[in-house]
Amino acid sequence: MALKGKSSYSDWEFIRAARVEQRECEQAHDVAWEISLRMDNERSVIGIKMCAWEVGPDLVDRRLACYETSWPNARVQTFPACLFQAAVSLTRLVEDSRRDELLETAKRQ
Repeated sequence: MALKGKSSYSDWEFIRAARVEQRECEQAHDVAWEISLRMDNERSVIGIKMCAWEVGPDLVDRRLACYETSWPNARVQTFPACLFQAAVSLTRLVEDSRRDELLETAKRQ
C-alpha cells in the first residue's frame, strides 16, 4: 500500500496527475473517458484500457481513441505511474485524432 510521501513522485501524486490529465483532455476536446482494468491470471498482470468517446454528428457515441497497456511491464514503474503514463498517451492520441480531423476538413474546403 502506498503512503503519502513528501516527494512529488509519490503514488498519490501520479494518481492526482492522471485525473487532472483526464479532466483537461475531456474539457479541451469534448470527449468522455472510459477506463477499464482487467486481471490476467495467467501472467499475473493488470490490463489497463483507456478510451476516449465523442458524440458523433448523428448523436451516436463513437470511439475517438484508445490506449492499452499492462502492469507490470518492461518499464520499472509503480502502478500509479503506469496509470499516469497511459493517461498522457491517451491525451496525445486524442490530440492527434483532432488534428487529423482538422486537416481532413481543411482539405475538403
